[in-house]
Amino acid sequence: MSENSLNTAYLLGAFNNNLTRCKLPNNSEVLNYFMFKYKVLKKSIRSSATEVIKEVQDIWSIIDVPLERSQHVTKKLESLFIEWRNLNKSRFKKHCAFHISKIKEFTDKLNKLFDVRLKKKSSQELSPEQLFSLVRKNKGQHISLSINVEDNEPPLESIENVVDKNALSRALSSTSISFEEVSSCSGALKRTISNFEDELSEYSNDKKKINIMTPELTSALDRSNISSRNATYNLVAAAKSLGHDPTKINISHRVIHRERIKMRKMVAADIKENSLIVDNVILHWDGKLLPDCGGPHKVDRLPIVLSGLNYEQLLGVPKLDSGTGFNQAKTIVKALNRWNIVKNVKGLCFDTAYVNSGDENGAAVQIERALKTKILWFPCRHHIYELVMKSVAEVVWHVSSGPSPAVFNRFKQEWTTIDQTKYETGMDDQYVKKILNHKKQDILEFISLQMEEFQPRGDYKELLNLTCIFLGEILPQGISFKTPGAHHHARWLAKAIYCLKIFLFKKQFKLAKVESSKLTQVCIFIVDIYIKGWYSAPSSVQAPYQDFMFLKSLLDLKHINAEMSNAACTKFLRHLWYLSEDLAALSFFDERIPTDVKSKMVKAIKCQQSTTDNTRKFYMEQKDLKSFFNKDMSNFITQKSMILFEKFNLPSSFLDLPVNQWEADKTYQDSLKIIRAIKVTNDIAERGVALINKYNEGLTYDEEQRQFLLQVVADHRKKYPDCSKKNLCF
Repeated sequence: MSENSLNTAYLLGAFNNNLTRCKLPNNSEVLNYFMFKYKVLKKSIRSSATEVIKEVQDIWSIIDVPLERSQHVTKKLESLFIEWRNLNKSRFKKHCAFHISKIKEFTDKLNKLFDVRLKKKSSQELSPEQLFSLVRKNKGQHISLSINVEDNEPPLESIENVVDKNALSRALSSTSISFEEVSSCSGALKRTISNFEDELSEYSNDKKKINIMTPELTSALDRSNISSRNATYNLVAAAKSLGHDPTKINISHRVIHRERIKMRKMVAADIKENSLIVDNVILHWDGKLLPDCGGPHKVDRLPIVLSGLNYEQLLGVPKLDSGTGFNQAKTIVKALNRWNIVKNVKGLCFDTAYVNSGDENGAAVQIERALKTKILWFPCRHHIYELVMKSVAEVVWHVSSGPSPAVFNRFKQEWTTIDQTKYETGMDDQYVKKILNHKKQDILEFISLQMEEFQPRGDYKELLNLTCIFLGEILPQGISFKTPGAHHHARWLAKAIYCLKIFLFKKQFKLAKVESSKLTQVCIFIVDIYIKGWYSAPSSVQAPYQDFMFLKSLLDLKHINAEMSNAACTKFLRHLWYLSEDLAALSFFDERIPTDVKSKMVKAIKCQQSTTDNTRKFYMEQKDLKSFFNKDMSNFITQKSMILFEKFNLPSSFLDLPVNQWEADKTYQDSLKIIRAIKVTNDIAERGVALINKYNEGLTYDEEQRQFLLQVVADHRKKYPDCSKKNLCF
């Protein structure tokens, strides 16, 4: 493609690299200058429009008339660009009479003045001071602000009839500009203004009402899930309270609806165009069966999200024909290609369901095949730990059918009959006190640290509070209990929360003696083992060593309840992903691992040969668990573990240094920063599920608009994480 073709556009011709300042620009000149900044200089739509409008308003300021606000004129230019883009998309199609008329209408519009005045100003409305300002600014220059002035126009009234000579002479007395100079300019000026009157007449009616819809207002309305009709009520009331006359504002539910459609598309396009390109990103997805908007059936929705260092981007939540691994992979790869970010994907994070992790037909394998490269797998650690919790809880309450034990539902129904002031802590139970009393302080210190961290969900905080109460602590905010909520499989932490609550009120809630005894043991497991595992799960650096120590804790659980220990170990042995040769190298950056063990790990990554073809997961039989206590992290490292450094382009020269010098080494620090940014839980995709769940029905029934809507809301949430005035105003 030639350079000239890159600097031209359909219907527009060659781009302008500047605006002439000797006349007011028309639509064609402004749009061509915009295209130069957008196409040639590669700036965003918004920044290109903003820069062009600033220059246009500088030119118009010569006339000294009131001008529209910059954001309104910027929107006008963006609308003109969108109109051109729509015509450009269909330029190769067979043109019908309607399309030809649209092209003619657009080309006619190009020759018209790009008006930025606040309201129409005729020649009679120009004051002597404005004429004086215009002449003074252009002293000694030829004033040519007209466009296509016809020679056969009737003579205009002399400037002397408009401006009082004596008044103007007094105004000019302190300058070197003579009245004759003003008079000599008056013919051209009056001719110019007269020409503007005809050309701008069609704009005068449009300026009678103010269009208040902006991208930011559209985003706020969409995030608030407010329909266009309800938005009309709110905006009219707000206008009145601010002292504006609603009749002078373009407010109606139809106008708001149309503008929101246009704005969503524009904002979504801008988000995609200006999205940061991060070198190392992790791809997240999670399927959800939801009602099909406008129909009685349900469809599979697939939130697709990218994460990286200071980076999070929703790619979309498309519908699937079915939730098979093949369909998921096909949809994901299509989204990656659309965003042009295929080469940046270095890892996959997903729930460990077979549809995702299957060796032959799982979505992860299918994605690798489509992209023709090996990608590291980071299965969701919260999902893994929740499976362990489920296996322990089912030792007490066997689930033959249904999503959860029936006792949870019974407890939820009886909650209103329970006196919440009469609870019994774990420390009131002598059996619990004997086991946990010497560990209590360490557990409370861990909880205190977690309380200082940001907890993304309310149930995360609730479990920490319940654990403190179980250990006999009084919370700073006082003791209170939340009403029991959902307890199905998809509700993480529900089982742990229900078990602790049932224990605290077991004197008021009828349980069989065997159930009560086993419930106590489950609560010990939650407080002593599970809490640390769950809240440490999001750390990529700690993941391998955390799983290593967690498995040892599960083996020690046999001293409390052998059945629980066996159930938990059996489940966890199926999910030792982070002890695999691919991911065990994450532990090089874990400061908890002793120096001598890290030295052995360095030797292993340089010399230890792999003994398996499947490096994604560490496999171990239950019969081999006895020898597990004799292992350390170096037993999981081989030469193949270097793939972590290769995939993420991590410098590994620090491995040649003594371990005690790593923290001061820059290559180690750079690698640590990248490794810490790896998200090893799928919470980010869960938020995508919550997003589509909230906006699946209502606001729009158009699928394209729904995708724009989700992009707009996700972006608005990132910009404004809360509704504090500090965030909203700055």
